[in-house]
Amino acid sequence: MWHYAKEQERHGPVSQEQLLGLLRSGALADHDLVWREGMAAWQAAGEVMELQRALFGSRVPEAAGSTMSVAPPQNGLAITSLVLGIVSIVAMTLIITAIPGVVCGHIARRQIREAPGVQSGEGMAIAGLILGYIAIILSLAFIALMVAMFYSIS
Repeated sequence: MWHYAKEQERHGPVSQEQLLGLLRSGALADHDLVWREGMAAWQAAGEVMELQRALFGSRVPEAAGSTMSVAPPQNGLAITSLVLGIVSIVAMTLIITAIPGVVCGHIARRQIREAPGVQSGEGMAIAGLILGYIAIILSLAFIALMVAMFYSIS
């Protein structure tokens, strides 16, 4: 059986279904406090994983402690890969920034795959890889063109 506090007034006991009904209808907000036997202290309804899972099912991620994270943080190497890929194309630094961008992209994708749900940014890593490989191909084509021009002149 659950108890809840709304506007500094305690109510209950109510069943979990009644409590979930109050949350669904908006009569009870996520910041309103709830408690049941076995809990160490009163907690905000939005921080009680048991209630959140009952309301939202598997869409609620596991949370460490009392804070919930809706989306996992971006992988730093994925961001780095994307930035280096963009710089290598836009600033024409080509191979200088493309190779580190490709390396960062591959490492980021591996880290994201090995720990699903812990980090996000797969799309950024892929975009960084694509831009990095394009820049490497352009660099190699430019080098081949310069070598061909050098030999045709001499």
